[in-house]
Amino acid sequence: MTVPKRDPISYPSIDHKDIQGLTMTLSTRATASAAEINGQFHTQVECWERLTSLRHPGFFHSFEWMRLWMKHFAQDRDVRLHTVGDGQAVRLIAPLRTRAVRQGPTSVRITETIGTRHLPNNDLIYDPDGLSGWIDALMQHLASECRTDILRITALPEESPLTDLLRDRSNGLKKAVEVENDACRNRHVMLDADFEAYYASRPKNLRRDQRQGLKRLAKEGSVSTRFYRSIAESPTALDDYFELYSRSWQQSEHWKDFFSEAIALLSSLEKLRLLFLDLDGRAVAGQLALVDNGTLYVLKNFYDESYKRFSPGTILGFDMFARTMRNDQVGSIDYMKGDQPYKARWAESVRVRSDWAIPLTFRGSLALNIKNLVSGNSGNGSKNGDE
Repeated sequence: MTVPKRDPISYPSIDHKDIQGLTMTLSTRATASAAEINGQFHTQVECWERLTSLRHPGFFHSFEWMRLWMKHFAQDRDVRLHTVGDGQAVRLIAPLRTRAVRQGPTSVRITETIGTRHLPNNDLIYDPDGLSGWIDALMQHLASECRTDILRITALPEESPLTDLLRDRSNGLKKAVEVENDACRNRHVMLDADFEAYYASRPKNLRRDQRQGLKRLAKEGSVSTRFYRSIAESPTALDDYFELYSRSWQQSEHWKDFFSEAIALLSSLEKLRLLFLDLDGRAVAGQLALVDNGTLYVLKNFYDESYKRFSPGTILGFDMFARTMRNDQVGSIDYMKGDQPYKARWAESVRVRSDWAIPLTFRGSLALNIKNLVSGNSGNGSKNGDE
């Protein structure tokens, strides 16, 4: 079979040039306009914060969190920073990684958004005004300079302006392929009342587990809770977190260095919410969460396996929600990635995120067409399960 040449598909061009030397702890390549960008780290901070301030995508797209993620997870992923500007300022920043994969009968180069369970929303950082032009410039650069065949954007949130743009192109030009990502579904609940109303709205068996679990646990000894907004409040809080985690069903924290720094970062930004359930002064359950823009994000639930019969996670869940709803005035609760059955008892709504594949070369288009024929996806934006 004759394999077509890797010729870029033509997109509208915007003048841009490469700038080297970003002082990041990963390989970098950037595209930008003639704006004053000297490659220094603080310049990237300023650009990042200016762009995120335009549409407030949330803490997980903050420069601090992205920098922490890159430090711990980017080294083996060939991550590069790409920026696009218009002659006045940087308008788009895209942290992307590239890898070669077999797609049908040939090998293609896929450039994709980065992310793990600790980077839940894989949107790009951009000025929404003129987004179509910034995306066109990025795709042109990836195709011509980086030899990318397919641009893949994973777990893109429904509310992102980029989702609307790609969906329009999917329906019109039929270049972008959308596939619903079941792995990135997540439970959340919007709160329009106080904690007492939320508590009353939960399933009867959940409330029963909380009441009976607390009553049974009290027969074992003295029950108390510890709540921290800062690890500076206790010299043992961080050690308690990891020691208890080692007694949970997860046995050990695989990303201990990452979470040590993450908890310290959340603490410094006054976003940390860390709660322990103690029995006779020793932690038997814990919950790690953060508050950002009126939303409580539940990051970790963990408990000593020997106390499972007391429903310690349920006891702590209601305690955490009561504290944050009353004191932080949170308007929603987000359970992060994953739609595990237990989360449905706490949050009835499901947020769906989609993966997008955009062919940038004829090789990439051929590879996607072959895959669509095999999977039954027509390639016009229809959703046919997990990719």
